[in-house]
Amino acid sequence: MPRLCSRALLGVALVHLCLLRSSVEGFQVATPARSLGHLPHVLVRPCGSNLRLNSNNNNSPSVGTFDAAIPAPAPPSNPKQAGGLLGPLRAKRVLGLVLGQSAIGLAGLGLAWGLHGSPWLAFGPGFDAAARSGALAALGLGAVAAIPMLAFIAFGEVLELDRRFPSLAAVSAATKKTVLISLGKDFRPVAAGFAALLLALAAGAGEEILFRGVMQEEITSRVSGPAGLIVASLVFGALHAITPVYALLAAVAGGYFGWLYNACNHSIVVPGVAHALYDWVALLLVHYEVTKGGPSPARDAAQFEILGLGGGSKDEEKPSAPPDEAAVDA
Repeated sequence: MPRLCSRALLGVALVHLCLLRSSVEGFQVATPARSLGHLPHVLVRPCGSNLRLNSNNNNSPSVGTFDAAIPAPAPPSNPKQAGGLLGPLRAKRVLGLVLGQSAIGLAGLGLAWGLHGSPWLAFGPGFDAAARSGALAALGLGAVAAIPMLAFIAFGEVLELDRRFPSLAAVSAATKKTVLISLGKDFRPVAAGFAALLLALAAGAGEEILFRGVMQEEITSRVSGPAGLIVASLVFGALHAITPVYALLAAVAGGYFGWLYNACNHSIVVPGVAHALYDWVALLLVHYEVTKGGPSPARDAAQFEILGLGGGSKDEEKPSAPPDEAAVDA
């Protein structure tokens, strides 16, 4: 009976998490059913870049870097077209995301309580020893453990991997969309930095409690250490399945966090700090990327492109014909 109850609790938690992750982290919000197939594949450069305008004989501007003289799309004139996705940083939205991530940790605490009679076991059996031996040392080790993951970000930026590989481009697009919705359309380093910190702490603590402190530890104690590491990492990746490659990268990251958990005496402190620090830096970097350049038509158009929204109607996307000189003279 206890084993049946534990399996039922674990199953209920996983179903709850699947629903939670699809609605909170992935931001799979329905956008207006407007086909973008008629638009050129490249309309807008990355946020913050300047469009070069050339003058032709009719003194009408054309975009010199594009194949045709097609103007960049303007943001929708009707704000409702954005579905409420694009706007300034909203405290209620950030609070909702923090509560959603915190619910993951609360689910882990509840499982530990139901399985073993103590919610504190969700932090791992070695948590007390790590706290007594030196909390500052564990925090420092967690910060060091985040360096390889941050180095991967820098490596990808230098080599522009998202431009070389379409699958990574999809990951980048999904990440930009998530950050643009959650942290707002304007660059606000202090407010967005604080909001990102709250999100990172909630995700780092909540996900490590559930996936490492409860799931991995439970499978390790019942089956084996490798089984616990592999299963927890795969489930962690599956619940981050915004795209298949995103799920794969998340599973690899989950494996790294799981290895840290085992290597640090089965305590979530080091993997939790590494997880939170990585998320915080990544959120800030992407926030800067999608908001840099300040308010401008080019940046606004690029942000709507990130959300999968075009601007105006088909007629507005066609270049206007130069005025008839005879009509003007008349």
